[in-house]
Amino acid sequence: MAQWQKLRSHLSAIPVLAYLLGFGIASAIELFIGYPVASLLGLPTMPTLFGIILVQQSLALLPSAIAYDLLIYLVPTYIAARLLTPLVQKLLQKVPSQRLMLVYVLALFLVALLWGGFHEYRTMILCLMGINFILCISLNLVNGYMGEFSVGHAGFMGVGAYIASILTVWVFPRSLGHLVFPLALLAGGAGAAIAGLLVAIPSFKIRGDYLAIITLATNFIIKNGIENIERIGGSRGFMGMAKLTNVPWVFFWSVLTLVLIRNFVLSPYGRGVIAIREDEIAAEAMTVNTRRMKIIAFCTSSFFAGIAGGLFAHLLLYINPSSFTLLKSTECLVMVYLGGMASISGSLVGAATFTILLEMLRPLEVWKWVLIPLLLLVMLLRRHTGLMGFREFQFLIPREEAEVYGSTSH
Repeated sequence: MAQWQKLRSHLSAIPVLAYLLGFGIASAIELFIGYPVASLLGLPTMPTLFGIILVQQSLALLPSAIAYDLLIYLVPTYIAARLLTPLVQKLLQKVPSQRLMLVYVLALFLVALLWGGFHEYRTMILCLMGINFILCISLNLVNGYMGEFSVGHAGFMGVGAYIASILTVWVFPRSLGHLVFPLALLAGGAGAAIAGLLVAIPSFKIRGDYLAIITLATNFIIKNGIENIERIGGSRGFMGMAKLTNVPWVFFWSVLTLVLIRNFVLSPYGRGVIAIREDEIAAEAMTVNTRRMKIIAFCTSSFFAGIAGGLFAHLLLYINPSSFTLLKSTECLVMVYLGGMASISGSLVGAATFTILLEMLRPLEVWKWVLIPLLLLVMLLRRHTGLMGFREFQFLIPREEAEVYGSTSH
């Protein structure tokens, strides 16, 4: 036990930014020697997801996959992070807190490009990870920061997906492509926000768990409504979108979502939302307009769900009502509670972990939906607030706010 604590203390002394840069260096190394190392270890191809898929195809490849991860990822990442630690610590001390997030964003974008490389599958994973992050952090605004319980997030995602798709296929000139894509996404987000407003106005007239029931019903209404509109494909789905979603676009919208929700949470409106979670009656006594705050938070959450839906539609190039069922809403809930309540960092961790976990367990088909809830249940029993519940990475909060939020090291 003492040795484990010593190892944990040693690893935690290395800044997160150093690990991030170390992983980027390891990814660059893989670009040059990945195929020769995989061939030397007897792997049929270079692992695209840390060898997990290969191992599920043949357990005999497990030792080779572990060796590949050690040689390509773990050892180079640790060595590079260890060597870069003094330089990173000096950098973190000199960079103003207002620009600290920019440093992490640039580093993360570089690492994403290096790891994604020329692998179409990895690019898909990165895009899905970003989309899931937008869904997770937007739902966390309601379920985590506000303390309400919404279970129909996929419905608002579906509204955004269909509006953005209809605009890029039928309305906007296809030749303009990426130039009009942001307008389509914003329109999809606006449509989802309006749908959220229609739900929020009657829902927040009363207190209690009625929001869960109403959002559940809304999810079914949106899904069944789309199925009965033949003009947009009905149950057959809608297609014809151009391949507009890529890593840079998803990264841009993910960062924009992170910054806007972070600033919202730190603003007086965000303080009012958090006050509602702690004690709604006390918040009203302190002149907080609780109903207005709830509506603003819920519409903001719905807006970003619509943005995620538009990105999702232009990644897969095909959508149908079954893409936005209660199962999709459940995925959003799992990401929120896995990563941690009321935590932007938790949304990052939850979205990344869940996306990779889904891909790892994809060969198990329907059985993955037995294993994933079991893993979530075990984790919540051991850590009921999630992996990063009510805590933040320090680069996500101003230094003067560090005492308010439980935070991890840089």
